[in-house]
Amino acid sequence: MRRELSILLFVIILFPFSLYAQDVKRDRTFVGSALYGYMNGGSDLYYEYDFIDLRVLDLHYNGADYTLEIYKMNTEDDAFGIYSIHAFGGLIKDSVFTFDIHSNYQIQTVIGNYYISLVFDRPYKPLNKDAIDLIKRFVDFKSVSESYAVSIKNRYKIDVSGNLKYIRGPLSMAAADIDPSIFNSAEFLTDKKGFWIFKSLDGSLQIVQKSLTLSSVVVSANRVNVPNFKVPVTISVIDKDIIESSGYTSLLPVLSENIPGLFVTRKGVLGYGVAQGAAGVINIRGIGQSNKVLMVVDGKPQFAGIFGHALPDLYVSSDVERVEVIRGPGSLIYGSNAMGGVVNIKTKEHDSEGFGGGVRLSLGSYNTQKYMANTGYRKGRLSSFISFNRDQTDGHRDNSKFWINNGYFKLNYDIDSSLSIGADISIADIYNQNPGEEHNPKLDNNMDLLRGNASVSINKKREKGAESIILYYNYGEHKIDDGYSIGETPKNYYFNSKDYIAGVSAFKAHNFTDNTLLTVGIDFKEWGGEAWNSAKSDGNRVDLVDKKVSESAIYFIVQQSIVPRVWLNGGLRYEYNSVFRGQFIPQFGLSWRDNNNSYIKFNFSKGFRSPTIREMYMFPPQNPDLKPERLFNYELTFGKIFSEGKLSSELNLFYIDASNIIELVRGGGAPKNLNSGEFFNKGVDFTVDYRVCNNMSANLNYGYLYMSRPQINSPKHKLGTSITYSPGSAQFRFSSQYVDGVYIDEAKTKMESYLLINLRASYSFIKKNPHLRLFADVENLTDRDYSINYGYPMPGIIFNTGLELRF
Repeated sequence: MRRELSILLFVIILFPFSLYAQDVKRDRTFVGSALYGYMNGGSDLYYEYDFIDLRVLDLHYNGADYTLEIYKMNTEDDAFGIYSIHAFGGLIKDSVFTFDIHSNYQIQTVIGNYYISLVFDRPYKPLNKDAIDLIKRFVDFKSVSESYAVSIKNRYKIDVSGNLKYIRGPLSMAAADIDPSIFNSAEFLTDKKGFWIFKSLDGSLQIVQKSLTLSSVVVSANRVNVPNFKVPVTISVIDKDIIESSGYTSLLPVLSENIPGLFVTRKGVLGYGVAQGAAGVINIRGIGQSNKVLMVVDGKPQFAGIFGHALPDLYVSSDVERVEVIRGPGSLIYGSNAMGGVVNIKTKEHDSEGFGGGVRLSLGSYNTQKYMANTGYRKGRLSSFISFNRDQTDGHRDNSKFWINNGYFKLNYDIDSSLSIGADISIADIYNQNPGEEHNPKLDNNMDLLRGNASVSINKKREKGAESIILYYNYGEHKIDDGYSIGETPKNYYFNSKDYIAGVSAFKAHNFTDNTLLTVGIDFKEWGGEAWNSAKSDGNRVDLVDKKVSESAIYFIVQQSIVPRVWLNGGLRYEYNSVFRGQFIPQFGLSWRDNNNSYIKFNFSKGFRSPTIREMYMFPPQNPDLKPERLFNYELTFGKIFSEGKLSSELNLFYIDASNIIELVRGGGAPKNLNSGEFFNKGVDFTVDYRVCNNMSANLNYGYLYMSRPQINSPKHKLGTSITYSPGSAQFRFSSQYVDGVYIDEAKTKMESYLLINLRASYSFIKKNPHLRLFADVENLTDRDYSINYGYPMPGIIFNTGLELRF
């Protein structure tokens, strides 16, 4: 009996392996450029939809032969896009799987982020049930949510297989037999998001909507593309459409209008400046003052090497493709200065063959002039983008002139379909006058600034992940006349400084399975510089500081699906600083999404900020023994998509516990910087996006903040609204921002509340390529009196009008 049981057990164990060996005659995987070797043509179309890998199986099953192709794409949208381009002429549509189309010789279907094709060796009528069994056998259905498919069907209420198509670029447009001259390709094909189009039975075309996908992809959470709902970190995404429709040449006001809990200081018509009277400070949920929000441009951290502050005048909106903002600590990946959040800027690239670009000029109040020109070129694997911007103004107060010349050049070469190398360089020449506080005006407080940065990157896409390495160098020179008040004697010296940041950042991400993603990264950066006073008479120099600090770090992040629709995210960073030694930065979170487009996320994270060289070594009250500031952040997020995808909303609850905050302490001797501050912030913020109809959309965002210890430039209430309406060749955008309970002075005795209303209108004389439009803007339409920096009243109504040409 024991022998018979042993034989039976052996047969049970061996049976699945023998069945697999009998059915599978050949099993191959194609990654990167290997797809070109598999296909005689058409591979470029898959890469346009962000192809990852292809598995091809030659099968023999129940006396018939089959070829099964499983194409793994980056997102659900991309898989549906490939399917929609190929799905024509079928006998049966959308009947077995979520999306499928059948003929006598083939099944095509899309399941999650997989596009699947199964070809039979003989015709079957009716549908071949063995073929369905084979697909179910080799494709994992357990991790696939039906919510995406349900939303698509409910949203459009049309035969999605044959008539609805998702277009990602010129190749997919051609494959769908769409005449590119019908649409403005610059508007629909250069943002790499694409658009959805409905092709009716009579051949007429209707753009259903731009791609605002329910599974929007972000990279800020773990360096690689991941659907936003899978990561517990709160991330706001601002795309090119919002940036361009806002009309701002500076990026920061766009963020302040559209992101809840984020507030940016301003002091005039244009420009932020540095030193006394400077603006451009970003606070997120009450955290940000003293450089607690990190600016990152194409993976490179940016801040002044000595003073540690961000460089707000450098962030030009016309060079920006997309912005992701982490509303909470980002120190796990980005290290120091990401204590309160991260603003991750992705610059533009030129994706279409040949030349393209644009020119814009405008004139406005207070002799404000803005000029922009950019162009890009792609030929085969080589692409480039170059831009120049000049903004200038006389300012709305005496002695408040500002101008900036900003140049940017970017070059990229695709060695093959999976490996690319890129380089960029930018330089900005800035002149800024600080008029001083209104009650204490200044003369000759002039600033000449030169900022530049350069980087080289190598990026590799692999079968199961990606890897990248970036080397970067940022540099700055400042010459400042501190000026003098009326009745005082002019200063007899200039303040001078040179600073730099140099570093390398590398990571590797690997998908061990479709449900497990591991990211490992290393960072090294050194920052520092020198500062001195030089006599105006003879140039004699008095040195103030000459220091440098370095940090090195290693980190890992794990994203794991523990049960269907539940993702666990956790990570740890170890950071070693040449001054204060090492520390650990943990992060943990959970996210869940159901079939009804609802999701819940919880996140716990630690943030920190290293003391700046100025705080440790420069000017009293410096203290070389300072330690990093730190905080612990807890947040809970609820999200929901309603009305068949037209309405989306997200609500966030947060609690922040901060300690070791660097403060200026007086008493018992000379003033000194000490790690003595503690406080907690708590609050709620939410966003609502509503697509009213095909040519109208609306946004509302709100943040409420309670602070145990009030912080400067951190509103208690901030409400932003916008409505964009695009009838025919015209476009109108109404936006407003209500700010209440914000302290604007260091002593926290002056509080401000105000409502701002802006209006922008444009008209396109030519909608095809080239595209010519006239625009006009009105800021502060109600002529509201208000200040953001104490003593610096903001201007009243500001007018601006101009022309833009795109080609």
